[in-house]
Amino acid sequence: MAITRLYPPSIKFKSPPVCKFWLMGHCKYGPNCWFLHPEDQSPATVIKEVTPSSLAATEKEPLKKDTIKKKIPPMVEIKEPLKEPFSGPFSNLTNLQGHKKDVTGIILPMGSVELYTASCDGTMRIWNCHTGECVAVWNLGGEIGCLISEGTWVFASLPNLIKAWNVVDRKEEPICLKHSLGQVYAMVADGDLLFSGTQEGSVLAWRFSFGANPFKLVASLKGHSKVVLCVTTSAGRVYSGSMDHTVRVWDPKNFECLHILRENRGYVTSLLCWQSFLLTSSLDKTIKAWALNGGGRMEVIYSRSEEDGIVELKDMGDSEGQPVLLCSLKDNSVRVYQLPSFAEKGRISSIKEVKALKTGPGDLFFTGDGTGTVAVWKWLEQPSKATA
Repeated sequence: MAITRLYPPSIKFKSPPVCKFWLMGHCKYGPNCWFLHPEDQSPATVIKEVTPSSLAATEKEPLKKDTIKKKIPPMVEIKEPLKEPFSGPFSNLTNLQGHKKDVTGIILPMGSVELYTASCDGTMRIWNCHTGECVAVWNLGGEIGCLISEGTWVFASLPNLIKAWNVVDRKEEPICLKHSLGQVYAMVADGDLLFSGTQEGSVLAWRFSFGANPFKLVASLKGHSKVVLCVTTSAGRVYSGSMDHTVRVWDPKNFECLHILRENRGYVTSLLCWQSFLLTSSLDKTIKAWALNGGGRMEVIYSRSEEDGIVELKDMGDSEGQPVLLCSLKDNSVRVYQLPSFAEKGRISSIKEVKALKTGPGDLFFTGDGTGTVAVWKWLEQPSKATA
């Protein structure tokens, strides 16, 4: 029986592109395919519609399937999808569905048995960790840029606003931290301070105190010329990475900038303090490791190139307690590396870009992608450990 496929209304082509499955020799739709089968048209028409003029064939040399495939320029060459969605010593326990847009944060607040997730769809979802059931959906009234927790506090950022809840109270009415610097894409808490990186380029510092209004804006750390994408703290320092390609190092006591790290050639997307090193990732496709030199300045001691821009970094221990690095790339994959060797232990392939990574207890970790899916993963016991 012939399979009939019509062009959906949402797909409009000036001229249909060549069917990638026909190029590989196995399109099941035949003449009813949405896309072009060159065998159905004359060679001259196919060359004009599909390839640059430099690839035109003469009438004496009619095009064949193999010839067309070889002559497609590299920039439009069809790439084979990964055969498996993941490979490595971990398993996919379940996928949590419900968000309609990119997942921007995943947290496990202290004192809670529930998982919290946030999305660009404006909702925060609360999931039962034992059953995987979504037990609550809170519409926060705007796109959520970031979600973090510190102790029993949960912080979600919206344009010009950060909302805070104490999970012990279980009250939906939040405390609001208002500002006028646009969206916040990164937050980190350190002691009694909350640092938030803004769309305007400043890093806002909020101090916690007990009372009716527990969070007070105490400083605005200025220096970045573009959006702040990541913030972290370690050993009495605050680090911020920006779309201006720099990392700034701040003193949280007086809020002064101590160093400016300028080695990146693209947006600085993630910061990770591991042991005595600072790891930075960028859309320039590199991961850099920084350390203090003898003069007290930070310098790059190691740089690694990836196949695509890096979105997010997260460290954890595997089932044997060995340190590993989760590295999300723009190509919709998550690479898993052994530290400090960067030997690859596995990878995860997603439908869309993974923007949220979270490590959990009991060898668990979580990924959130552009489809709104939150995947739950668990490290597997290694044979030596299982038989010991």
